[in-house]
Amino acid sequence: MAALNDNLRRTLLLCLVLHCAAFIATQQSTVQLVERSSVLERLRGGADLIDASLLTNVGASILASSGALAFIAPGSNLAIYGLTSDESSQTMMRASGLWQLGAAAVLIAGKSGAVFASGFGLLSASLASLVNIAVFEVMGREKPSQVGGVVLLALLGKLTLDGVIGARVAAYVHLALGLLIHLTPVATAGLYQFTKPVSAVGTSMLALYGSTISLVGVYLAALAHDLTQPQSLACLFLTNGAFALKWALTDAKALGASTAGAVVWTMLSAALAGLALR
Repeated sequence: MAALNDNLRRTLLLCLVLHCAAFIATQQSTVQLVERSSVLERLRGGADLIDASLLTNVGASILASSGALAFIAPGSNLAIYGLTSDESSQTMMRASGLWQLGAAAVLIAGKSGAVFASGFGLLSASLASLVNIAVFEVMGREKPSQVGGVVLLALLGKLTLDGVIGARVAAYVHLALGLLIHLTPVATAGLYQFTKPVSAVGTSMLALYGSTISLVGVYLAALAHDLTQPQSLACLFLTNGAFALKWALTDAKALGASTAGAVVWTMLSAALAGLALR
C-alpha cells in the first residue's frame, strides 16, 4: 500500500507539471494576442482578453484544486458529499480527479487557440489514461485495451498538432467517450472487466468520471467551432453546472447523499459562465 501511495504521489506531481507546462507554453502567445487585438476584438465574447485570461486561470485553478483533492484523498472527498467510501468509489473518484487535473491544463492551453488546445487535450487524455492504468489496477481492470487507448490518443494528439487532422476530432473523441461512460456506467463497468464489485456509489462516481471527460469535449468543440475563448469557457462551466444539478436531483437522492456540494458547484459554475459572457 505504501508503494502504491508513493506511485500516486509521483503521478500527481506529473499531472501538476503538465498543468504548469500548459500555463508557461501559452503565456507568450497570450501576451502577443493582447498586444495585437483591437478594442472590438477584445470585447468580443463579453470580456477583454486580459480579463478572459485571468478568468481562465481562476477556472483552471478551481478544477485543479478539486481534481487534486479527489486524486490525493478520494475518501475525504466522498465524505464531503456524505457518501459511503469503499474501494470502487475511491477508485472512480481518484480517476475522475485525474481527468479534472487534465481539464484544468486544457483550459490554459485554450488560450493558444483551438488547434493547440485540441492537440494538447488529446496528449493530456493519453497521459491521464496511462496513469489510470495504475489507478484501475486495484479493481483488476484488464490492461491491453488501456494501453491501446493511450497509444491511440497520443497519436491523434500528435497528428492534430501537426495539422494532419482537424481540431474537431479531439472534441468528438472526448464527447463520445465521456457521454458513453456517463450515460451507461453499469455497462461501462462490465466493459472494463473489473474483477471486483462496483458499489452503487462507485457506479455514480464512474458516471461522474464520464462527465468530466465530456467537459473537455465541450470546451474543445466550442473552440473548434470558432467561439471565442471566453465563450468556450462559459460553455464548459454551464455544462459542468448542468451535470452537478443532474447529480443533485438524481444520484444524490438515490444514494441518500447531501446535495449541498453539488448545489455549490452549480452556483459556482453559473457564476463563472456569467462572468465569461458579461
